[in-house]
Amino acid sequence: MESLEVKILDEISREHLETIFEDLTEATLDSLMQDGVLKEIPIIATVVGLLKTSNNIREKIFAKKILNFFYALKDIPIKKRIDFIQRLDETKGFKKKVGETIIVLLEQIDNLEKPKIIGNLFKAYILENISFHDFSKISSSINRINLDDLVQFFESTRTGIKLPQLIKENLAFNGLMSATILEQALTADMTHISPDLDYFINEFGEKLIKYGFNNYAA
Repeated sequence: MESLEVKILDEISREHLETIFEDLTEATLDSLMQDGVLKEIPIIATVVGLLKTSNNIREKIFAKKILNFFYALKDIPIKKRIDFIQRLDETKGFKKKVGETIIVLLEQIDNLEKPKIIGNLFKAYILENISFHDFSKISSSINRINLDDLVQFFESTRTGIKLPQLIKENLAFNGLMSATILEQALTADMTHISPDLDYFINEFGEKLIKYGFNNYAA
């Protein structure tokens, strides 16, 4: 029997992906879970069926994470999704590795909004805008940073409002910003200069902003 990691990825290449979310627009996830209807959706049936040892609460939370992750992928043309899975199949064991990365990330996430951001990043990976290394590295950073700080980071790039130093330090510690030394003049004749530590968005932070927050709405 195929593993959860492989089954989750195989869902991406199926034509039903768009209609799943159309069917969910007028019903809440909780009510569907209670009625048992949601378990008929292939993605969730896969998750629930292969997490037999977990309790209902964990199943429900993980199902929400899966749905939020897959929501970002629904607009990708079916041909591109099929091509993506075929690319994964070209390297033995790579599909399972990618699937394992997704499962581990979603299991570790402490917020139900973060899967939307990670789903957007995976969409960028499917469309070959970023590499698998970029996806896994940035997604791991997302897991370690408070959601409010991530949103504030995103908003600062749109509004120009300066980020608090503590948030900058946290983003730098987790790989989304890099440190730099600024020389600040203490006198008008520049005879006394004080080094000042500051931070700037690095390539991973830029990719998070460009792709992870694309069409993001909390």
